[in-house]
Amino acid sequence: TSSQAKININTAPAETLVALKISADQVADILRLRTDNPIEQKLVNEIEEAYPELKGKLTNQSQRFSIYGRVVMPSVTRWLRAEAGVASAGGGGRRVIQKNSLAIEFY
Repeated sequence: TSSQAKININTAPAETLVALKISADQVADILRLRTDNPIEQKLVNEIEEAYPELKGKLTNQSQRFSIYGRVVMPSVTRWLRAEAGVASAGGGGRRVIQKNSLAIEFY
């Protein structure tokens, strides 16, 4: 069995949500709602009901994250891209970076 990657509604750019054919009004609502609090599974389910073609393609959680940054030093500026996988670590919702899942690039 292969697993299909899902799009995290809490982190997807507006352009990605529009490309999924979610209405512009709904995308604006999603962006507004997630500014203050993460989107809950209930809303993901409602979106999938309104857009049946998205059933099973959305999620409100991620196990992999990309981090982008700019490092400014006196004589040079570099860009940083890091990717990390995370996993739950005991109770309290604590999450840790998975061993061997961190990749960092400077360019």
